[in-house]
Amino acid sequence: MYKWLFIPFFFYLIFGLCISVSGQEYQMEALYLHGKVVKHKDGLLYPDPTATTGFEINVVKKSFGYQPWERYWGNPSLEGTFLYMDMGDNQILGKAIAIIPGIRFSIFKKARLDLKFHIGAGIAYLTKKYDFVQNPRNNAIGSNINNGTRVKLVAHYQLNNRINGFVAYGLNHFSNGLSVSPNSGINTFSYQFGLRWSLQKTPFDEQRIVHLEEKKNKWGLLAQYTQGFSNSDTPDGPTYPVYSTTLAATYGFSPFQNLVFGMEYEFHTGIYNFQKFIFTEEDIARNKATRYSLILADELFFGAFGFRIQLGYYLDIPEKKMGDPVYFKLTSNYHFPYFEKYKVTPYVGVVLKSHFAVAEYLGFAVGFRI
Repeated sequence: MYKWLFIPFFFYLIFGLCISVSGQEYQMEALYLHGKVVKHKDGLLYPDPTATTGFEINVVKKSFGYQPWERYWGNPSLEGTFLYMDMGDNQILGKAIAIIPGIRFSIFKKARLDLKFHIGAGIAYLTKKYDFVQNPRNNAIGSNINNGTRVKLVAHYQLNNRINGFVAYGLNHFSNGLSVSPNSGINTFSYQFGLRWSLQKTPFDEQRIVHLEEKKNKWGLLAQYTQGFSNSDTPDGPTYPVYSTTLAATYGFSPFQNLVFGMEYEFHTGIYNFQKFIFTEEDIARNKATRYSLILADELFFGAFGFRIQLGYYLDIPEKKMGDPVYFKLTSNYHFPYFEKYKVTPYVGVVLKSHFAVAEYLGFAVGFRI
């Protein structure tokens, strides 16, 4: 277990190498959290833990508005978080250790008080998972490696030029996107208390301001291929690939926010294999495993990174699931800016698909924008 102590040092070394130091202000934060695991659905077998406790160590990169996207979003801050959390039941739920990159927006600021909204997603290791023999009551998590997502509100109060105190309240969510079953997920709500101190301060440099050339054509085209991985809803059951292609038009409200609308095709090999197992004819099996849908999405851009919130509507539902005909997708993309001069921008991304609160698969995407 002691090897986990080296993770924050390695993470912050990589974080520091990947971002520019010139003309920025960096801050460190340390905080204590206290809260509770909250059951969000019926059928979860683990007992209600007494309390969750833990700590976070954050590295924060403040933006000065040098880049156009920073000015558009109100100069948000980027952060990297190392999280340690004791779920309050070491035998069944265990502990969580996570590395979560995120972004924070200021929503109210007056004098020394600053209210911020935080959102982030990363990777988490949970020490306890479902086991039919040794841990049957943890039917919320089927794998050690999971996604860690969090949202929170934080109130900062400036104590002096270098130190801020803050209090926060937020949600941490752990799940694996049904890549391994069971996957109901674990939600914890917690209060947090901590201090932030500045590591480096540099004066504002007006010469570093980048001005954006106005884009005349606001219309564009997006094409994407996604391969997801979905478990059979049976603990220790097989994981099946899900293939999806997207073709859509885009319209830019601004260079940093696009409307996306088009069509999506999807083929679920798990459904196909099940139909073949019960001796369904080939064409019928393929039809039941195939879905076509209309999509509408809003994509937000933060430099080379994009975050797409998508709503889908099935045109045909041969295999109905809870929540159909509507589904949701959340996609985090990294765009390769070098190719923009050729009017084509390729990207790679991570996709989570769900039907309301029920995840269907977690996958990886490649695509391009014109």
